[in-house]
Amino acid sequence: MFSELVDTIVSRTNRIDFQDNIVAYLNETMRAIQNSALFSRDLVEDIVYDIAAQENVSEPVNVYVWKRPIRMRQFRAVAYEDSIGNREFPPNIPPSEVQKTHERYYYGSGDSIVFCDSNGFNKIKVAYYQNLRQLNYFAIGSRPAVFDRDNETWTYLNTDGEYVPTLNDEVAEQQARDKVSNWLLASYSGVLSHGTCTKVFSVLQDPRNVVEYSNFQSGLNDLRSIEKYEATGYNIFKG
Repeated sequence: MFSELVDTIVSRTNRIDFQDNIVAYLNETMRAIQNSALFSRDLVEDIVYDIAAQENVSEPVNVYVWKRPIRMRQFRAVAYEDSIGNREFPPNIPPSEVQKTHERYYYGSGDSIVFCDSNGFNKIKVAYYQNLRQLNYFAIGSRPAVFDRDNETWTYLNTDGEYVPTLNDEVAEQQARDKVSNWLLASYSGVLSHGTCTKVFSVLQDPRNVVEYSNFQSGLNDLRSIEKYEATGYNIFKG
């Protein structure tokens, strides 16, 4: 999807010499769209601690330190769950005297999140928004996965250099798809094309950038009306 769209934009602009720039502009356009709101498609839910999965641990712990995922963008919620499924949603309280007045809280510290519960917790659940992966360009014949939009099917590059309908390994297939696609490319390639062409034509001082920008803004408005999102001004970190 990503490399195919780069090829399409290279053809539209007739600037093969701009291919590296187009790769960068397309990634920038995807990030700009994502940064405009907190989209439900970017929401990840995870269990970061479960006492049942810990070896040689039978009693609830009071403090747990979790390393932030590298593409983590912003928290949505944190829940502490006891052994019978009751949940509490602790506030975010940075290190201060205020922590003494709370039994349960969490806070960010460097590249980690620290979860605290004076009574101990059995399970910690989180929900957070993640950034899109920055994608690379793959030449024809070396693309890890290829999507046929006419048949809506994927094929995958195997170790023999051939494209096959399955690798017989769901994890490997997902990893291949992740290298070449995301939800914006799958559903809004036209918006991405207009946004990227706007950047190309602006750099080239080509007047077509005006039309491309207008089309991009129109497509972005449609995208935001279709996709469920929260305004970025909403302070989801506030406890």
